[in-house]
Amino acid sequence: MQRLRGNPAGAGDLCGGGFGMSALDDLFCGLAFFGTGGGGRAAPALEMLRGHFGPSWLPNFVSPDTLPPDTLAAATIVIGGRDPDADFSPEERRALDLPATDIGMAERFAASILAVGAHLGRPVGAVAVVELGAMATAATLIAADRLGIPVLDSDCTGRSIPELGLTKMALAGVGIGPVGLADRFGGQTVLSGLASSGMADRMARQICRAVQGRGLAATVHAAPIARFAQGLVPGSIHQAWSLGTILNSADRVENRLAALARATGGRITARATLRETRWRSREPYAFREFDYIFVNDETGHEIQVFVKNEHHLVREQGRLLASSPDVIAILDASDLTPLVTLGDVVPGQKVIIFTCPALDDCWRRESGKRLLGPRAFGIDADPVLIPRPAGDSKADGAASGPGRSARSGGRTTGAALMP
Repeated sequence: MQRLRGNPAGAGDLCGGGFGMSALDDLFCGLAFFGTGGGGRAAPALEMLRGHFGPSWLPNFVSPDTLPPDTLAAATIVIGGRDPDADFSPEERRALDLPATDIGMAERFAASILAVGAHLGRPVGAVAVVELGAMATAATLIAADRLGIPVLDSDCTGRSIPELGLTKMALAGVGIGPVGLADRFGGQTVLSGLASSGMADRMARQICRAVQGRGLAATVHAAPIARFAQGLVPGSIHQAWSLGTILNSADRVENRLAALARATGGRITARATLRETRWRSREPYAFREFDYIFVNDETGHEIQVFVKNEHHLVREQGRLLASSPDVIAILDASDLTPLVTLGDVVPGQKVIIFTCPALDDCWRRESGKRLLGPRAFGIDADPVLIPRPAGDSKADGAASGPGRSARSGGRTTGAALMP
């Protein structure tokens, strides 16, 4: 298969119109923003990408409508949560005949994609990420390069999620299975005939337990491209890049916050200082479940941010201020770096809690609010969502980013990040 190497900086379609060397950093900053605390940190994801492609590489993405109608597409996600503190000892690895080092996440993704294709008897011809997040996007780009298949300028959610099934794919009725899983030791499992997405997630986490976590690569929602596209948030990769350019700009913090609010229709929910982190569950191989306890810098009131891998609810003195499905980002107050739930926020740290509408209007409908609203997390409350700005319509999930594509070397390679 032809390998899709993207474009070196300074050459090719993606570098026209002012798209420069900072573009990859901007994209992954935006992915961390939409990761809503989950999805992994940007820095190790960028290191992984540049280690594979080189320091000046820029990615290409594809619009689904540029692909042949018989293309089999699928989506990728890392299944993980709270890893145990201890790993297999060298002695345990030898006793179980495990490799001395783990297989990289990109290799796991490639293996899980191939496993789904082998199960279905036809290769996967295009991939998207299930959620917007740094680590899965980076690993998917490398896996797709190794397999010679394109990555779509789309994801299946428009943010990050804690478990399978909380996606636009679920709302569109695109089945979860077969589910291809690949662990860090090279083991592969295909789950088929699944009763539900919830059971798929539960079974995958049992495999996580067996291999002591550290991320399970999953390939899900395999379907012909036209059916697959019904469960996509189109243009979401471009949207992440666009917001990343705002967050990473050299302008003053307050000016960047104003630009972010204009671009997203969002607002500052609170300026706050972390007092403590209260874990609700420390069970390994499951989820990172805890509450951030902040003090509102303006009112002195206590603010609680409910975390299940990502930020899902914000409450002040028991009053719900914001909730999923909206995007709830916690930004470092000094430089607006999006902070993730892997220990980035520490006591005494000043942050800005910023909330904006989800990228797709499927999350404004009753079915979307039921799927990813407070009751999905055991909280008996209606979602608190930011109203769309007047005249801002994303009916049926149409993203505001461009959907252009370009041809390169005889293969469709969408110029999704072109301004």
